[in-house]
Amino acid sequence: MAEWLSPPGPPRLLTPRQVEHLIDQGHLDNSLARLSTEASAFFDQPEQDKFSIFPASHGTECGYYSIKGQKEYLTLRQAPPNATSDLQSYARELWAAVAGYLHRILCDISTALEIPQEAWAPLLEDSLAMPKNGSVDTSLRTILRLFRYAPNRGVAEEHIDNGFLTLCVGDGQGLQVLSRLVHSSQSRQTPEPTQQQTEAEWAEAEWADAAGATVLVGGMLHVLSLGRCRAGKHRVVANPVGRASTVFALRPCLRHDIDLEPFGGYGSVHARELYLQVAGQRTNINRKDDNSEQIGSG
Repeated sequence: MAEWLSPPGPPRLLTPRQVEHLIDQGHLDNSLARLSTEASAFFDQPEQDKFSIFPASHGTECGYYSIKGQKEYLTLRQAPPNATSDLQSYARELWAAVAGYLHRILCDISTALEIPQEAWAPLLEDSLAMPKNGSVDTSLRTILRLFRYAPNRGVAEEHIDNGFLTLCVGDGQGLQVLSRLVHSSQSRQTPEPTQQQTEAEWAEAEWADAAGATVLVGGMLHVLSLGRCRAGKHRVVANPVGRASTVFALRPCLRHDIDLEPFGGYGSVHARELYLQVAGQRTNINRKDDNSEQIGSG
């Protein structure tokens, strides 16, 4: 287990390059805004050019994909050794920044649930920086996905993502999360709630608009936390003017066995086997059919 031990202290939120820039310049550039601008320019190109630049592969899991009249999206899983466009360069920067942010959140959740932080290390192997160019490594499932939804028609049915954590950032309304509201029977006549009153019940779930950056818990985190971390159900509803969004899904590396003891279980299971079991319970809302194991929208 020693080979997986993380360095002391929390995971870094900034890359060394970002730290150097912040110290030297006194400000930090917004790589998300730059990437969004480049993504918009990419989606404005003729469809044949988009397919040529980023040919689709691995189902919907890599390259450009389009559902006529509804949505189009670009899925990135690897970085070229020398970025050939600003889009690729900014995507590589954003990957490292968002992966670090979600890794930090994952460690905060681990502290709350008393899961050793080092338990995640083999599951995040080679996932916190965009993998280098080459044939797609199918054991690395983390993705960066850029969406453009059509006006009035671009939707995604309710679902839960497969991985650990997903960050969604959109430029307009459309993403909705299932909010499980908790209410208490405390009344004005009883300022101090009783033991019975503090045992709040889940109210009927309601869909709530998700504004700004939204972090969603995925199925793998729900399963490995033994259900203590609730998975975030979400959907995309039509927006009359259309919508663009950036989605980063931190998913597990599928190369190793998972020791379940640090998570409160017993025995072990191979990461790929568990991931496919989690994915098999869900439907791909980004395809025209139901024949793929993967999902993810925002």
